[in-house]
Amino acid sequence: MEIRDLQNFIQVIDHDSFTKAAEEMYVTQSSLSKSIKRLEKQLASDLLDRKSKKVKLTDIGMLVYQQGKEILYAIDDLHLLIKKSKNIEVGRLKLGMPPLIGTLFFPEIAETFNDKFPNIKIELFERGAKKLEEIVLDGKVEIALVVSPYFKNNMYDIYPYIEDEFFVFLHKDHVLASKAEISISELRDEKFIIFTEEFTLHDYVINACKEAGFSPEIVYKSSQWDLILELTVSSNGVTLLPSSIYKKNLNPNIKLIKIKGEPLLWKLSFITLKDSYKSFVLEKFISLIKK
Repeated sequence: MEIRDLQNFIQVIDHDSFTKAAEEMYVTQSSLSKSIKRLEKQLASDLLDRKSKKVKLTDIGMLVYQQGKEILYAIDDLHLLIKKSKNIEVGRLKLGMPPLIGTLFFPEIAETFNDKFPNIKIELFERGAKKLEEIVLDGKVEIALVVSPYFKNNMYDIYPYIEDEFFVFLHKDHVLASKAEISISELRDEKFIIFTEEFTLHDYVINACKEAGFSPEIVYKSSQWDLILELTVSSNGVTLLPSSIYKKNLNPNIKLIKIKGEPLLWKLSFITLKDSYKSFVLEKFISLIKK
């Protein structure tokens, strides 16, 4: 079996497309097709259901895909271990983050890691929280930074990273802006601007309001934190966000006010698949975030 044929096969499945895989690898679709047919001949098995209009695996194809990834990981790790034995710290780390978390924290993480390990490159995958769980399970990323507890704890090794406190964000001339603290129940008659459903912060805000005894009146939803702040100002509404977002805010009309009572915390943790093999590069990254 040629390793190149196995790599080509896995690339097609990962991209769910011959076209996208060919573009990514700078080869022709014809060469990819010939490579996979050669692999099928060597294995005496059909790996793809060619009656389907989409890229669809046969049962044996799924087995070859899963085991093939393990083979390629082992080959990659062999190269890394050889370099490690020569005291050369090089490699690549596949890291997953939701877009908002990436905006807030990835630059600092990347800078700190690159200062310590300049020859190790971080490849960032930005996905929604639910999709991140999938690609960690599938092995498409080695580690992800996610919101606790919005993942299945028993499936992952967990490395707590940051706790950030929620505040009320509103216009500086809002009727509540003069208060030093605001209880969430005081916001029952306010207009809320929040993240869209694919963000964990969407459910977090709604649940916090329900625990305070009301369902919030949501007038706008957005996937962009800066637009949420602009809409908060223009509609004289309110939103609940982690304080770290305020550090990125450039709108002088935004004010944040502490929430009265027990603080609402945004807890972020790195996760890896429980009991999975951790590459040399991943171990270096974990050792750094633990500090």
